[in-house]
Amino acid sequence: MTFVLQKLGDFGALANWPRAAVPILAQINEHIPQLCQLPHDYLLRDDPESMAECTLLVYEYYDVSLLIANLDAYNFEAESMGQKISYATGRYPDIDRSDYLIKDKNDLDKIKFGGLESGRYPYLLKYVKAFRKYAGCYPASDACAPWSLAANIYGLDRLALSAISDPGFTHEMLRRIIYDFMVPLYRAQLEVLPERRQYDLADAFASPPLVSPKIFRDYVVRYYDELCRAFEGADITFGIKGIWGVGVVPEKNREQFTDDLVHVTGGTLGGMDPDVANIGPQWYRDYADRKKVPMFLGLMTKLLEDGPVEAIVERVKHYTLTGKNGLTPFVFFLSNVAPATPSEHVHAAVQAVRTFGQPEADSSTSFQIKPRESFGDFVAWKKSNNPEGYSFKWLERSGLGR
Repeated sequence: MTFVLQKLGDFGALANWPRAAVPILAQINEHIPQLCQLPHDYLLRDDPESMAECTLLVYEYYDVSLLIANLDAYNFEAESMGQKISYATGRYPDIDRSDYLIKDKNDLDKIKFGGLESGRYPYLLKYVKAFRKYAGCYPASDACAPWSLAANIYGLDRLALSAISDPGFTHEMLRRIIYDFMVPLYRAQLEVLPERRQYDLADAFASPPLVSPKIFRDYVVRYYDELCRAFEGADITFGIKGIWGVGVVPEKNREQFTDDLVHVTGGTLGGMDPDVANIGPQWYRDYADRKKVPMFLGLMTKLLEDGPVEAIVERVKHYTLTGKNGLTPFVFFLSNVAPATPSEHVHAAVQAVRTFGQPEADSSTSFQIKPRESFGDFVAWKKSNNPEGYSFKWLERSGLGR
């Protein structure tokens, strides 16, 4: 059994909740090139097999239950339509926001699926297949949700404005994104990846205050439902992820918005800093118990990056003890680990969850950080302990190999 399948057992154990340890979910995208000391374009455009290796090495090094390495998930769909992408040196790829694909209604015919040979889909398929070869399962990687895809080809400000001032145009754009692009895309992927049946759709641009609760319901919820209906009977499920902002929704609207949010996630409540820090983790725990849904809480990216370690451990302890003290399963989430985050900070957070996330742990449980080797030393060790069969060819390009 691969180490990935063993780690995923942390989630299977949740069937015994509350007599189960808290699993750790980590979103580590931009941190991977930095840790592996490799150019972004090499990992994210030129060598999908090396990206799969690096992802899995980081996964094992940090000892998390599930690592979400969703590449630059917001770009693949837009790029395949013809949207320009910027590969600036030393930065993650991003939409060229000076030149959006859709300027007005005359451009809507550009929203169409060009096949799995368009854009970087050949790269993505090679990445998924390499990951599965090494790990024994598909990666937990995201795609782009309809609303955020519309924002990436039209512009977020203009999209939010048109949702109010020209709803007919906005609905037509999203309808085309669903039926002219996403439906044929996922049907094509089903043919080449027949065992992949679950897709998480990243949708940060659907977060308040970027959208109002009304826009969220009228557009985000509606087109999520339409996508799901298009695949009824096909045994494919979708869940929207990456939305924050519950804490800025007015209190009188918060529960209704959260109901809508849980609906589009596929039935899970998620809270990330700064929302959790602002309204408190107990609000999320109470909601999850009241609605009988599983939940996760996420640590602030900047705190994890800047520290100090004592503050990281204290925040993790507080969220973990609050989150696990309830009726439904709880998962801890390390949200979007920043490129320059010290590895010591990540290890401290993970070890704190492993300690305070045990069923019997409480506020009096003792905790001491166990020092870990550097990532470079871990890679050197893996070269001699390599049951996965990694090639390590990327070390020729990496500062770790010098």
